[in-house]
Amino acid sequence: MSAPDVTALLAELERSQPELAEEARTAVEWLTGGEPLETVTQLDVCEFLWYAREGEDAGTSAYQQALDATGVLPPDVPELQWSMIMGPEELGAHIACSAALELAIVAGENVERTALTRRWLTEPRAELGGDSWLNRVHGERLNRWVLGRGPARRELAQPFEVRLHAPVAPQPIPALHRLLSLAASEESLPLRLAPSPEALRLRELAERELGAISRDGARLAITDYGRRLLKSRSAMWSAVTRLLLARGEHEFEVSAREAALMLLADGALMSPAKLRAQVAKVVGGEGWHPTTNVEDVAAPVADLISQLTALGLAFSDDLAVRMDRSGQLAALAALRAHALRPRKYVSSG
Repeated sequence: MSAPDVTALLAELERSQPELAEEARTAVEWLTGGEPLETVTQLDVCEFLWYAREGEDAGTSAYQQALDATGVLPPDVPELQWSMIMGPEELGAHIACSAALELAIVAGENVERTALTRRWLTEPRAELGGDSWLNRVHGERLNRWVLGRGPARRELAQPFEVRLHAPVAPQPIPALHRLLSLAASEESLPLRLAPSPEALRLRELAERELGAISRDGARLAITDYGRRLLKSRSAMWSAVTRLLLARGEHEFEVSAREAALMLLADGALMSPAKLRAQVAKVVGGEGWHPTTNVEDVAAPVADLISQLTALGLAFSDDLAVRMDRSGQLAALAALRAHALRPRKYVSSG
């Protein structure tokens, strides 16, 4: 279908409703930017609605309503959650996916939005020299993550930019698997486990942090979520690695845990005191506080080590801490997920 003759339409509007003609002409110029009318997408029109309404709330509402109605907004997919704040590559991917959705809808195709978006993101594109939009977005996010706050942090993170580009294959977590298997048995699991600190910490982690087991009177029983973890190695791996950099009370705590994982990710044997000192040096350069000392990072680092040892991913005592091979891979998976997370607005409330 050919584009309408905009000049003729504007001339007709000027004759019939001259009070609206100038606004219409301004709208057309804003939307086209001097390009042919065929280049205007529904996403462009939705963005224009935001600018055209008076007041932020009214404009945002109009924008969202228009987007929802069009069906051209690319949905989140397993490989990528869209950011609220997009870099140039992600914005390019978002616009390209939106245009593909719009073209399919206009062509009258039966559009499955998630499948089309996944295909458009993951397939090699000739216009990208054989690269995919997903690789471009991941590369952009990894680069931004490496260039985070502070020179010490950048120096520590730099070698990980290439290492984190490929996904980490899920590994077994025997300690958690055994616990969930016991909880899934017909007799369920007594609350009084073997009195080792690691066993108690593992039970606490499975119950309070994962929600994989729950109290049933004097016993612990597996939850529906726990059963899903027990049946799927990849689900258990994803749940465990997310825990390692789960948000604490403050983003500062996440930064301390992140620095500790990077320092331990190669299997280095370190004393807890040295680990805390190096973490404090890295995090201190990120500008969280005027001064950052060892005491500030002690709690998040200790909690991370207790998680790793309870899960059987690291050895630790008063003299040394070291991650085994599974622990090193878990660290890489946790860092990768954290680096590739979508950027969101931070509420001041």
